Amino acid sequence: MIVSILDTIKNGDISGGAIGWIAFFIITIGGIFFEISPIKLNPVSWLGAQLFKPVNTKIDSLQKSIDKVIGDQDKYRFSTIRWEILSFRNDLNNGNVYTINDYHHIFDNYQEYEDLHNKYGFTNGYIEDAMKDIKQHYDDHKDLNVKYF
Repeated sequence: MIVSILDTIKNGDISGGAIGWIAFFIITIGGIFFEISPIKLNPVSWLGAQLFKPVNTKIDSLQKSIDKVIGDQDKYRFSTIRWEILSFRNDLNNGNVYTINDYHHIFDNYQEYEDLHNKYGFTNGYIEDAMKDIKQHYDDHKDLNVKYF
């Protein structure tokens, strides 16, 4: 086909049909090498978005559910740590004795408590005072070289 178009041009017999083919040929070849105007619509992306729209909606819904479960779990953990710290302080005030590992466990839990407090902005309440008391009791007794204090 291209050979016949080139023969037509060489012979000088250019009719309306030949001009159309020549224009088509030039535009096609030119379109391969030059970008005249960028295409704003990508049909493959649009088709993919339409096909996966229900799936994406379900994924978004699942993500919201997962985020809620994680938030509820963190809230429960926050509350549990809070009561553990308050109970530990109350036990110290009542004369109960604990090992150094028990204190370290409370200190680790307090760090987790602070992380959750900073992440979610939960109310802090009495925990700072309780931790001051626990830390003071620990500092007062840690150098006594006893197993329980």
